[in-house]
Amino acid sequence: NEWTPNLEKSRTLYVDYGKAMIHEKFPDYEDRIAVGLVGEGSDCLGFDDMVSTDHDYEPGFCMWLLESDFEEIGERLQKEYEELIQRNCNETGVNLFLSDRRGVFSINAFYNRILGTDMDYEKMMEKGSVDAIGIPFERIAEFRLASATNGEVFADKQGCFLRVRKSLLAYYPDRVWRRKIAQSLHDFAQFGQSNYARMMARKDYVTAQICVGKAMEAAMDLVYLLRREYSPYYKWKRKGLETLAVKEIIGVLDELALLSCQAEAWDGVVYSAAELNTKDTCIVLLEKIAAFIADELAAQNLIRGNDTFLENYISQILRGKNMDIVEKIVELEWKQFDKVKNEGGRADCQDDFETFSIMRKSQYLTWTPELLRSFYADLQQAEQTGWNLIMEKYARMMKSTNPEKYLELAEIS
Repeated sequence: NEWTPNLEKSRTLYVDYGKAMIHEKFPDYEDRIAVGLVGEGSDCLGFDDMVSTDHDYEPGFCMWLLESDFEEIGERLQKEYEELIQRNCNETGVNLFLSDRRGVFSINAFYNRILGTDMDYEKMMEKGSVDAIGIPFERIAEFRLASATNGEVFADKQGCFLRVRKSLLAYYPDRVWRRKIAQSLHDFAQFGQSNYARMMARKDYVTAQICVGKAMEAAMDLVYLLRREYSPYYKWKRKGLETLAVKEIIGVLDELALLSCQAEAWDGVVYSAAELNTKDTCIVLLEKIAAFIADELAAQNLIRGNDTFLENYISQILRGKNMDIVEKIVELEWKQFDKVKNEGGRADCQDDFETFSIMRKSQYLTWTPELLRSFYADLQQAEQTGWNLIMEKYARMMKSTNPEKYLELAEIS
């Protein structure tokens, strides 16, 4: 049988039965009720298939009301909706799981539940835009934003629900967008271009596979960010790429996923951070992804250079934002790091400022100006009082790395 997406079946359910129910039972509110299918679930993304039908799956739709209307008719409208589902969808009872996703909602309750916020969206509509009341984009998981803007609105004559939706679809403010790109560049570089090879050299194949998975997810996140599309829930990130015209990277990701463990590629190989082990096909494929991302960044005039180690582009992505204070923080940290006394003698990393600088800056460039200023003040105060925060960090780490020595030091202090 030919597959019919649930979004299509739900639209038909509304057109054939829901529209008449609203007209007959709630004529005074007919133009005030927005209707559609938006939210969680593969069907809202248009990705449902036969596998999707194994749980919590049936035609249905949402109806969204202003708070005042919800208080007046919400309970009655919900009852009529449940009866409509039972009459026309061969359901003997209400699907309790889907009842949180379908049925009657106030606009405020719906968006707050989906986004995990606590905001007055009606006030936002009065002011005309999301930014007017400062929606906290940085604190909302991206898949939630995808869930709030997917699916289809079948009817909204009043336009209130659509006004919120259109504001969210306007996408991230530039500063948030750049910070998210910077974080994903860091994640891909750390997991895919640094730590995977380290783990393979140590024969820790479990952690190596974790690194590959995290690098693949970071790469997909970057594709969505560069296409200015909200990334969906992890189950649908790969599927969603098919709508973004990125066949090249999809092919590499699929090849990576099917790749067997590359343990043999490390036989007799001495690990070096400065050299790629191109015998390892996984490393070769990860570098292909890195090159693709770097080309995309360059095409959008976000970076300049021909380096494929993605961490090195973070400062360019952030346009030097906060660079002055970040430089000062790293300078003070290096000064303290240089004085850390290691039991086995001076560590090699204490003579490698370049790597130290890159690693620390990649962290701090994603911080807010307020947090950077606060931390810099803490570092300055510690420096003035002779308190080496870096040394204390390593000392506290000994509680798990060297418990006996840690207890000895704790008694002395």
